[in-house]
Amino acid sequence: MMLYGAIFGCLSPILSVAAFLSYKSPFLSPKDEKQNVEKAKATLLNENLDGSSSVTDNKQSDHLLMVIAYDKWSRILLQNGDKSARQFCHSFYLNSTVMHMIRDMRLQFGTLLADIGLIDLPKDTLRHKVGSRKNNLESWFSNMSLPFNAYARCTSVIKVTLA
Repeated sequence: MMLYGAIFGCLSPILSVAAFLSYKSPFLSPKDEKQNVEKAKATLLNENLDGSSSVTDNKQSDHLLMVIAYDKWSRILLQNGDKSARQFCHSFYLNSTVMHMIRDMRLQFGTLLADIGLIDLPKDTLRHKVGSRKNNLESWFSNMSLPFNAYARCTSVIKVTLA
């Protein structure tokens, strides 16, 4: 799946899905909050991958919910810090610890693809200290201007890659 993600230009969302499927769901489901959990998921699904609002829900799926949740969480983490990311998780019934593990797995999977020569990493990435290196790698794997992410916002390409 990750090889196809790189080949078809939708690596970032495929890294997210692969990490989610390899670990456990970050979605919390407290019994007394079931309606609120479903509302939170629906709110996330009402956004397109580019952040704009969606008026059609026929192109959304559980996998795309994972991608949207991760993208929003990651953006908040990079721009506003861990406290804001934890608040996002609380608002959308996500486990913050699991989201950090998903991030680490994405970085590991992406680095493995670089190790086999499928994608190139920036030369200075490995020289930074650990926290900074994670942020740099996350930014690199999420960069939509790179060839391996040319179609990362195209839901139809992502769905075909997952099929």
